Amino acid sequence: QVEDDVIEGCTLPMPGDHNVSNALSAVAVARHLGMKKDEIREALAKFGGVNRRFTKVGEVLGGVTIIDDYGPHPVEIAAVLKAARQACDGRVIAVHQPHRYSRLSSLFEDFCSCFNEADVVASLRGLLLRLLALAGDDPTSVERCRAVFSDSLTDPTAVDPELLAAATTVVAARGGRAEFDLLLDGFRNGPTPQDQLRCLYALAEFDDAGLIAETCELAMSPSVKTQNAPFLLRACMANRRHGAVAWRFVTANWVEADERFPTNTIVRMVESVKFLTEAALVDEAASFFGTHPIPQGAATLAQILERQRVNAAARARVERALPSLL
Repeated sequence: QVEDDVIEGCTLPMPGDHNVSNALSAVAVARHLGMKKDEIREALAKFGGVNRRFTKVGEVLGGVTIIDDYGPHPVEIAAVLKAARQACDGRVIAVHQPHRYSRLSSLFEDFCSCFNEADVVASLRGLLLRLLALAGDDPTSVERCRAVFSDSLTDPTAVDPELLAAATTVVAARGGRAEFDLLLDGFRNGPTPQDQLRCLYALAEFDDAGLIAETCELAMSPSVKTQNAPFLLRACMANRRHGAVAWRFVTANWVEADERFPTNTIVRMVESVKFLTEAALVDEAASFFGTHPIPQGAATLAQILERQRVNAAARARVERALPSLL
């Protein structure tokens, strides 16, 4: 009510310039309604915040603070990350769950820049791009990935590595024979080992059973180092539509793989079995590992098979409920 009137000694139990702005607005309304300074000062100090607005939900790993904030718009995300940066001296890691494909698509450039206060930014940009292109089936994002990948062929250093990794995955997942051959050449003749491995593992993403079978054959060939081959096969078994092709290839070539690959990679090779959720494949896995144990990874294998059963049960429940939802 009085210009330049100051209420000293105020504290706000939450960080962020946006919260300060909100608090000042509340103070202005309170003064207009006749609240006393002491009442305002006490109310600010006791304000507990709004649920899921910079809400501390716990600490893990000896001091890593977990903050939950429901901010679906880029402006809100930027404000929250700025507040996190102001509130701590350590790293700020942002984990984002997009709310709508349409919002993510229409505000993609804003989403790419709103995470700049976080320490892990490029990884998130790549994740968002891949999510839009594959899960969202967004044609614009698919074309963006193709453009990023095409640019990398002339100058790999001109493209952000995280965006290039996402783009390569999308090009493979939405590609065919021509893209497969292009990536195969990238594996064989890429300018750096990192580029070669990026192209190699992308070969497991194709939505073509024949190309996945060809990738499995490549994994068992002398062209692929034995420390990389198990992880290429694991990626093939994780293929959303053709994982069963890779699984049956692995079981058919189990003896050779067990002899050639490093001992500690065998159980890691079969981690993707948990994604094979058809009832017949669950039975196949149980039967196969009953006669082909992995002694050096028995406990891990048991966990993988348990997760497979849990995933299969969840799939069965959803499939039973789905007709009633359509």
